[in-house]
Amino acid sequence: MRSTFLLHTTLCSIVFACSIVVAQDHENIVQVGRIYNNWDRAEDIFVVGDLAYVATGVSGLQIVDVSNPENPELIGYLDYINEAEGVCVSGEYAYVANGYDGLYIISVADPENPEEVGHCDTPDIARNLAVSGNHAYVTSRYSGLCIISIENPELPIVVGNYDTGLAAMDVVVSGNYAYAVDLLHGLRVIDITDPEQPEEVGFYNIERNAFGVTVSGDFAYVAFSRRGLSVISIADPENPEEVGFCYTEGDAEGVAVSGDYAFVADRISGLRVISVANPRVPEEVGYYDTPGNAYGVTVSGDYTYVADWDSGLRIISVADPESPEEVGFYDTNGWVMDVTVSGNFAYVANGENGLHVISVVEPDNLEEVGSCETPGRACGVIVSGNHAFIADMEGGLRIISVIDPENPEEVGFCDSLGHPSGLTISGDYALVAAGRATYIISIADPENPEEVGYVQTNYAVDVTVSGDYAYIAEGIDFPFVPGALNIVDIADPSAPVEVGFYEFEDPAWCVTVSEDYAYVSIGLGQGYYDGLRVIDVSDPENPEEVGSCETMGAAKGVTVSGIFAYVTNGESGLNVISIVDPENPSIVGYYDSPGYGNGVHAMDNLIYLADGTNLGIYRFTDPDEVADLVITIPAQFNLSLAYPNPFNASTRLSYSLPAPSDFYLQVYNINGQLITTLVNSTQPTGYHSILWNAESASSGTYFIHASVPGKMAEVKKVVLVR
Repeated sequence: MRSTFLLHTTLCSIVFACSIVVAQDHENIVQVGRIYNNWDRAEDIFVVGDLAYVATGVSGLQIVDVSNPENPELIGYLDYINEAEGVCVSGEYAYVANGYDGLYIISVADPENPEEVGHCDTPDIARNLAVSGNHAYVTSRYSGLCIISIENPELPIVVGNYDTGLAAMDVVVSGNYAYAVDLLHGLRVIDITDPEQPEEVGFYNIERNAFGVTVSGDFAYVAFSRRGLSVISIADPENPEEVGFCYTEGDAEGVAVSGDYAFVADRISGLRVISVANPRVPEEVGYYDTPGNAYGVTVSGDYTYVADWDSGLRIISVADPESPEEVGFYDTNGWVMDVTVSGNFAYVANGENGLHVISVVEPDNLEEVGSCETPGRACGVIVSGNHAFIADMEGGLRIISVIDPENPEEVGFCDSLGHPSGLTISGDYALVAAGRATYIISIADPENPEEVGYVQTNYAVDVTVSGDYAYIAEGIDFPFVPGALNIVDIADPSAPVEVGFYEFEDPAWCVTVSEDYAYVSIGLGQGYYDGLRVIDVSDPENPEEVGSCETMGAAKGVTVSGIFAYVTNGESGLNVISIVDPENPSIVGYYDSPGYGNGVHAMDNLIYLADGTNLGIYRFTDPDEVADLVITIPAQFNLSLAYPNPFNASTRLSYSLPAPSDFYLQVYNINGQLITTLVNSTQPTGYHSILWNAESASSGTYFIHASVPGKMAEVKKVVLVR
């Protein structure tokens, strides 16, 4: 038992000591340009002077100039932070609580160019935080309060912990005390005179969900979900006592106090303004119902700033607290679902915002030049000649003239097609994948498209054409129904006939055909077989799988250019897969983009990725092409952060060696027990990676231990989620 404890202690110490290593989020791919930068969801907000800092989930940290509250302007962002939940600013640094990745420290000395300077893992899901002096106090969803020294922002170190009971949701520091609220254990008062030895001295428990807390004078104000605002006297921190409460109409999530008023972010009913002139008799005096779900709130002068989950930043004047009025907002701009490129323009299917036309003459300086609304959600786009064809979820097939890209105009439509999600063009026909059927539409006259045939399918989500055959990717319309590749003879478009069929374990999302092979992306995001499947279709009546390549999550979009398949991978972004040998495809590059990888287009050495929150342009460098030109020798021994992390079935581990060495790569559980040895051999100089298939492991935290015996070692934490 003693040896196990010592190993566990050593592992944890190494984890904390090495925590400043920045996550490796790409390999052989660099970002060239980006446009839209939409927000996933606004979770938390902190205002300093004229700047609002917003934590926006997978969209990371967003910095908004609010000097003119009626016209807020985005000026900077750091969007590779994958799960930004809480934010606090002190001096020249923004501190971000980032889900599974812990604490990020961001230099905001230049707000237009924020830069990560430090990172520290926390034991669990980082939820929120407060900063006081040389310490950051981070709430962990299942591990209580984590205290981190930030005396050196480039080397933050965990120095103390306190278990609040179940799930610490928020924290504020006042004097020598941290006031933390726990989901099921109310308000906990923790003495932090010695941050390395935090000690609870008092508590107030209500059997309701506690989400937010702030302190003003001798009172703590707690957002207690459906109970509303609770006012707790902390004049004696060892004996906190509720002295008043005020119900709100929905679920109180966040709270801020200024002067005689408490401002409550209520998830259901927006901003509630509560007079606390007499803390023992709080009374609601005004409200403003925000468009979405209000989660976070802060106050500066006459304005409250609300982080509204569904609609971004809302700025509300409370100069008259009884009549709050929205004066400005910075809204999100729809989800980027698909993209195609023709000439100097990228055409983007932008969800509820229809078609957007982007000039890509300068890939690093993208500019929107035109747009055209569609009646529903634009999910797929393809351009042929002078027309863009849109698969519109509620509006069928929309045909838009783009002869003048700055003034796109709808000229025709066919709206009785169910719920289209994918389409392709073949000569005078558009084929539209729309759930229970794939429709064949004559577009010989684009202003009068006409349905000429259809084929019934289980749940068609994408379609492509090669020769006389249509290849249909079938997904699911409820869980656990297998996907399939359906091959249909369309030599006579008015009488399509199914000739071949290949079934998969998980749903198929996208298909493209090159020569004798169909490349199909499949996955639920939680299955062992997620990734790219290669199907030999040289005989369309007898399709046969010949190769596969597992990706780091659910594969969604796929396109082929030359000897590479470009696969979007849900929350893990973009994978480049070599198909020089279709029977042995292999990943040669990846980029962990900030949003959710959907559609992808590749041409002229550039990759255009529809990434949910943005349209990104990337450049891939084939490692085989440069191998003979330059040999990069690592400067030092290094174990990169796992990718993805957290993960479901497998994760890729990368390491570098500056010289040939005996090398061990081992996996330990949280109790310090060896789970498996992945590498035990002499490794050459250079950069290496290996996939850990954790199919037989249970959910939980694991430590990856890399070592050159007698010389050096590093440890990284990974989280397996089933």
